[in-house]
Amino acid sequence: MKHAMQMKSHRIRFLLLLVFLGACTPTPPLPTPQPSPNPTDTPAPTATPTIAPSPTAEELPPRTQYDLSAVFDYEHMRLDVAEEVTYLNRSEVYLNELLFVIEPLRWEGTFRLTDLRWEDGVPLSGLRLEGTWLHLPLREALAPGKSVALSIRYELVLPTPAGAFGNTGRQINLTDWYPFLPAYDPQLGWRVHAPAYIGEHLAYDSADFHVEWTTTNAPVSLVVAASALPEEHDGTLHFDLPAARCFTLSLSEEYEVISGQVGDWTVRAFVFPEHTEAGQTAVAVASEALTLYDEIFMPYPYDSLTIVEGDFFDGLETSGLFFLDQTYFDSYVDYPTGWLTTLVAHETSHQWWHTQVGNDPAVEPWLDEALATYSEHIFYEHRHPEWVEWWWYFRVDNFRPQGMIDGRIYDYEDFRDYVNSVYLRGVRFLEALRKRVGDEAFFAFLKDYARRGNDSLLTAKDFFQILSEHSGEDISGITSEYFNAAP
Repeated sequence: MKHAMQMKSHRIRFLLLLVFLGACTPTPPLPTPQPSPNPTDTPAPTATPTIAPSPTAEELPPRTQYDLSAVFDYEHMRLDVAEEVTYLNRSEVYLNELLFVIEPLRWEGTFRLTDLRWEDGVPLSGLRLEGTWLHLPLREALAPGKSVALSIRYELVLPTPAGAFGNTGRQINLTDWYPFLPAYDPQLGWRVHAPAYIGEHLAYDSADFHVEWTTTNAPVSLVVAASALPEEHDGTLHFDLPAARCFTLSLSEEYEVISGQVGDWTVRAFVFPEHTEAGQTAVAVASEALTLYDEIFMPYPYDSLTIVEGDFFDGLETSGLFFLDQTYFDSYVDYPTGWLTTLVAHETSHQWWHTQVGNDPAVEPWLDEALATYSEHIFYEHRHPEWVEWWWYFRVDNFRPQGMIDGRIYDYEDFRDYVNSVYLRGVRFLEALRKRVGDEAFFAFLKDYARRGNDSLLTAKDFFQILSEHSGEDISGITSEYFNAAP
């Protein structure tokens, strides 16, 4: 209750600032209004989206652009950010508002907006804050294929203790640290959901990121890990990451950096000093997995992959970077068996089943998590076939998984039940599917699913539609065993 009251107080101050920034002129009515989303509604099936055929980020259609210039005062754990956003309407409908997700509002006293203006310098008016969602009425309806630009200035005072966002004591993590526009669906509106105790709730659109990062009042031992390789000019780090779902950073005075090269890719692990041997294994496994998934699914679009040992529970995938709990580094014994190898293969695959092929993880988490877990199986099958039976027991059968795989994150109160249903029963579903349609059709389907979902957001309906184009086998008996609702 205390936390809820703190959040309410902070939001009141935020709304007062919006009133100060906004103009008094009312916003005229605009065509094609969209209904406000219900945070926990399961979306109705949607039409198969228009899919870009190109496999490379450079050749994909234009996207929303984020230009972020951040100055981080290490001594005071404060971040001053100038953000320029050019939003491209890639839907087939007119939009009468934008909606920004501001995740730092979950922590009292963390986010302070200082300015918000259109590209021509006019302050925004008629703003509405709904939890962590900021609704911005447009001055005129935004047509399909058209863009609109605005600038945001804000400060962040990082919370502590924290996990994937904030200061843990050993590291500073910045996930979802900037206001961003989520995926948009013409039938459902903005794909936004309330957080749950378990799983991820954010549905990201694909966007291009340019980030400029300057650190002040910091020791020379401070190391910066990020979603992309930096270029340094006059003390400022410059990052570019195209066709990404998000941009993440992590900083620590303790990091040991282990770097490897595989083909044209640089694979780096940022680990604590006691885990350098495990970090070397993590780089080796990720390098193997990248090479394999690049061949089986579709080409990896970036020139690097970053692994960060996380000072918080479990793992977390982001574009070009993933976190993995220090527990898995601490328990590292022998490659290729154990949790470290298994989960590095899992998290690496999220560069496909999250970053390249987007989905709505709040309502259809199996679409990325079951595929990522099955990617572990593919990794062992191709790189360490002698350990496949071990993997089935260690990863799946040992937990005696039960449950249907198509639950929402709101349907689970226990993390183990969520994993057993979505991840592990999801693996059993994909294995049954593979046996039914055969290897040739199954792997052709995975490659096509990755290609056609690249830079997009797919649903379960899309999954089965694309599958049907590669196999005419009757899978109704399989889906009735694993799904609450027939796909």
